[in-house]
Amino acid sequence: MRVKGAHQMGKSSLLARMHQRAKQNSQAALYLDFQRLDQTFLSTLDSLLRYIAARMTKHWRTSRSPDSYWSSSLGAKDKLSDFVLKEVLENANLPILLIFDDVDRVFKYDYRDDFFSLIRAWHNERPFEEQWEKLNLVLAYSTEAFLFIQDLNQSPFNVGISIELGDLSRSQVEEMNRKHNSIARSGELNSLINLLGGHPYLLRMAFYTMATGSISVPEFCRVAGDDDGPFAEHLSRYLRQLEASPDLRHAMQDVLRKHKCQDNEIFYRLRKSGLILGHSPDAVQARCQLYAQYFETRL
Repeated sequence: MRVKGAHQMGKSSLLARMHQRAKQNSQAALYLDFQRLDQTFLSTLDSLLRYIAARMTKHWRTSRSPDSYWSSSLGAKDKLSDFVLKEVLENANLPILLIFDDVDRVFKYDYRDDFFSLIRAWHNERPFEEQWEKLNLVLAYSTEAFLFIQDLNQSPFNVGISIELGDLSRSQVEEMNRKHNSIARSGELNSLINLLGGHPYLLRMAFYTMATGSISVPEFCRVAGDDDGPFAEHLSRYLRQLEASPDLRHAMQDVLRKHKCQDNEIFYRLRKSGLILGHSPDAVQARCQLYAQYFETRL
């Protein structure tokens, strides 16, 4: 399964629910967040695969350590595959859930094709090897994989079930409003959606703030973009990131003023961050009106 979505689109919440559901069903489950990996573990394919094996050993208390597999003359991909098969799958009575979050961190490394071809190979083994049918793998990412994977026939990003997380629909926002005692009337809900779009994080924060802070919708919309407003930390964090990179700052200025982005790579970086919307660099816009208003006056 592949879960794709920009920053703060709800990927982590979805993965947490998957992990919890597996545990409730007495399935073995392991969640690995690639953002937490030290640089040393990402430096080579061998170090990354050995790290994954080590985490499996610690989590599932395998009978043999990765050392016994890494002492062979096989390549790193075969070593990890043998380890997973012998130490994890053959000892599992129920399906295994393995979640790799933020795997697009691997995209910038030269060994990325080798890593993702290994994931694809595990998927391809399922019809031929009964044990591999026990492995359920979830890849979560936010960057367009086709930009980095050279051989799509060895890519795991075009097989299995795909879930792409997007903005909330009008009906979903209305349901969120009902769960908060219909704090926003119809016209006020329109104002809130015009300001925040369908951004899941911003909308959840908005309803929570209004429900717990006794602040009206019109007042909330008025102060939403203030430096001491309800989104101050969220907006200032983005602003610091943009100011730290002249390329990103100039690209965001072009988005706001020309609705274009001159550089493809920066276009995907801004879209991955959740700051902009658009299917191509020639037709883009700020993710929501709040972002447009905030950054137009500060960049």
